[in-house]
Amino acid sequence: MMTIHPRFNCRHFCGDRPCAPHKQSGVVCASDCPGFSPHGERILIVKLGAPGDVLRTTCILPELKKAYPQSSLHWLTRPEAVPLLTGNPLVDEIVPLDCELLPRLLVEEFDRVLCLDNSADAGRLAELCQAPVKRGFGCNARGQVRPLNTEAQEWFLMGLSDPLKQANRKSYPQIVHEIAGLPWTGQTPILALSEAEKYFARQFAKHHGLDGQRQIIGLFTGAGSRWKGKNWPESHWVGLIELLLEQAGGELLLLGGPNEVERNGRLLSRFAGRVVDSRCDNSLREFVALVGLCDVLVTADTLALHVATAQQKNVVVLVGPTSAAEIELYGRGMIVGVSQPCRCYYQPTCDSQPPCMASISPQEVLEAVLSLR
Repeated sequence: MMTIHPRFNCRHFCGDRPCAPHKQSGVVCASDCPGFSPHGERILIVKLGAPGDVLRTTCILPELKKAYPQSSLHWLTRPEAVPLLTGNPLVDEIVPLDCELLPRLLVEEFDRVLCLDNSADAGRLAELCQAPVKRGFGCNARGQVRPLNTEAQEWFLMGLSDPLKQANRKSYPQIVHEIAGLPWTGQTPILALSEAEKYFARQFAKHHGLDGQRQIIGLFTGAGSRWKGKNWPESHWVGLIELLLEQAGGELLLLGGPNEVERNGRLLSRFAGRVVDSRCDNSLREFVALVGLCDVLVTADTLALHVATAQQKNVVVLVGPTSAAEIELYGRGMIVGVSQPCRCYYQPTCDSQPPCMASISPQEVLEAVLSLR
């Protein structure tokens, strides 16, 4: 009978099923297994925020892996962000926030926990985790968020004070690297598309005659449902499209999701046959693939921005009630901000008339797009 010596310290070991090397070549757990790969540190990253916020935080992964080359990286997040981490070559396991999570955290141990989300939900999970080293954010006994290390103090205090937030000049990637105790070297977020998803985008381009001969300018017209104050007025989108059609000489690709159905529908009716409709019912991964077709993307500070920067696209970002300093474009874009201090800073809606975002003119945005040719 075959002798098996389970090697619990191998990264391939599952415990409830044959490991990948066994399925591939028939090797068994033994001291001389050629597929043996010892575990380094087990590191858990806790980041639950909006999908775009999760995606932009993946910029820490290369430096984290460089600091701990034998580590296994586990990322805990909400189910809606899972598609943006799928296929990431530096994430060993995506851990969804679901009903199976609590037993895991009560039993398993990690060497390090990085909670990069200063929310109470994330902080509670970080406190629950068993690990000798924790950085980022946790919760005190009253359920209030607290910084777990000195480097997290700055971001923590910015979350309590608008003046401190407005005075900040560090980008978000720099801040999260500092919290994690890592050097900031300009690494972009990481987003991996499958061959099937790349094929989907190529077929879409072929069907709509986007042959690469003319610049493709993507227009993401929304700003999500939470921060409505980030929306650029629909009349300004109309003005921008008219200017782009007159002066840009490229193909216009209208992008959106469920929240943009009505707005995009009106724009498509007005510019029938003159802009390409990407539809608003794509899956998140299909949306990512379509953004990848763009040479330049115009968007507010929202998910589309982070999808574009992860794919190293040129971006024109329209910024009002959020921090322009925190946005990192990696040398491939321009930030067009409001002409006066925003009075609805980090508030869900804008009560100014006209709204702060209305001070950004279509002409300004056109000039930014043309500068990125």
